[in-house]
Amino acid sequence: MNGKIKEMRRQNELMTQLAESGYYEDRIEDLLSLTSMVVDFCYCLQQTHVDESYRSDTEYNCNSLFAVVDTFTQVSSDYYCLIGSETSNIDWGDISVSSIKKLIDLTYKRFESEPVFLKKCRYLLDLYKMGLVFAGLVYGNPE
Repeated sequence: MNGKIKEMRRQNELMTQLAESGYYEDRIEDLLSLTSMVVDFCYCLQQTHVDESYRSDTEYNCNSLFAVVDTFTQVSSDYYCLIGSETSNIDWGDISVSSIKKLIDLTYKRFESEPVFLKKCRYLLDLYKMGLVFAGLVYGNPE
């Protein structure tokens, strides 16, 4: 089994365990779907150099992010109903391909090791939004 699939399973198991303490039982599949998508995107982005980011394989990952916007909005809405939810701490000022990639890498490391559900979920939502920004920057650009 490759590293990406192992990481997706590991993060889904962690998210499931953490979510048992108060997330909506009937919406756990949305949460896990978004988690898998974010892990897949971040894992692939870690394997890509910024100067290679305009290649067509990145467009596949961008399309995958665009496909789960409804899931993101559902998980985001659910998250904000939870007691203790927080707003994003991401500074959305001057963003470039290289700066967003660095921010994604940093945030993903925090996401991987976060043991508190609300904080882990906040990182998940931020990672998805950053993925959309990244996709918007690189999508459709020539090689």
